[in-house]
Amino acid sequence: GRSAPAVVSAGANPKAAADALRSDGRLPEARRAATRAVELARRHDERGNEAAALLLVADICAELDGSSRETVEQRYTEEIGRAHV
Repeated sequence: GRSAPAVVSAGANPKAAADALRSDGRLPEARRAATRAVELARRHDERGNEAAALLLVADICAELDGSSRETVEQRYTEEIGRAHV
C-alpha cells in the first residue's frame, strides 16, 4: 500500500518541502511551496536556487496541467529566461 502522507513544513526550506509534497502527490501544495522558494531566492539574490525553484514550479505545473511536451518546453524556456533577468 501507499505510505502515510509526509508531514511537511515549508518554513525552513520551501524547495525541499515542495519536493516532498510533489513526491507525495500533493501537487497544489507543492506548487505553493515551490513558488515560495522562488520568492525567497529572489529576495536573497540567489540565482542558482531561483533557477532550480523555477524549474520545479514548471515541472509541477506540467503535472497539474497534463501539458503537452511543447507546452512544458515553452514553460521551461520562459522560466529559465526569468531566472537570467
